Amino acid sequence: SDSLLEELIAAHLVLPNRVTVPVKKGLDVTNLLFPLPCGVIRVHLLEAEMLAQKDSFLGIRGKSDPYAKVSIGLQHFRSRTIYKDL
Repeated sequence: SDSLLEELIAAHLVLPNRVTVPVKKGLDVTNLLFPLPCGVIRVHLLEAEMLAQKDSFLGIRGKSDPYAKVSIGLQHFRSRTIYKDL
């Protein structure tokens, strides 16, 4: 059958893990490794609502210190902390 034939061929062939592409002489390789961004994204943290109080000690509610975390791709940002706000 076709699947048996495909298995026999696959058992004897190994595909390369990478393909080499010749680069034009004088080409700046850094443009290939670190391309310029296509655009800019700006994030403005305005406010947070309905935050739960999380600081407590022996059942006594204290003031929480909220902050925000933002992740965009591999970059992570943390806002400043608003101390004793909640």
